[in-house]
Amino acid sequence: MANLCACGCGRPLVSVDGRGRCRRFIHGHNGKKEGTTERQAERRRRYARSWYYKNYERLSERRKQQREVLKQRWKRYYKSCRHDLITKAHHRNRQRAFAPGSHTTEQWLARVTLHGWRCRYCGRSLSSSSLVKEHAIPISRGGANWPANLVPSCALCNSKKRNKTLLEFIT
Repeated sequence: MANLCACGCGRPLVSVDGRGRCRRFIHGHNGKKEGTTERQAERRRRYARSWYYKNYERLSERRKQQREVLKQRWKRYYKSCRHDLITKAHHRNRQRAFAPGSHTTEQWLARVTLHGWRCRYCGRSLSSSSLVKEHAIPISRGGANWPANLVPSCALCNSKKRNKTLLEFIT
């Protein structure tokens, strides 16, 4: 009887894997009768679905608790990083405030009229509500607040451009 499979299928050993099992067991037979895997899979799916419906309230309560835990984690994270965020914003504001040059509203509107109330980058028509002041050479890269460095832009192009120069943005 030592030549029979240990999985209980009663098949003779074809290749020994060190545990005394047949080749079919090694390749997925697992000692079950033919065709039962589909029935078992369907039974498992039905059981999982019924368990989900029976325990729906408990699961939704658990999800709420997990959301609260995540909120608390994010709050702790932002509190720990708050100093860094404030420092970066402060640095940006100081750069903007101490950039060389200045301009008046009339000079800015003259630049917008010069460009025909169109976005410098995409050519969209701009209104007073969609108009954004853009620095051709960003202040963070040594640009100035002189009117010659200002161009009209739409909000989308302004956010896409970030701190790139015109040539870097186009390519």
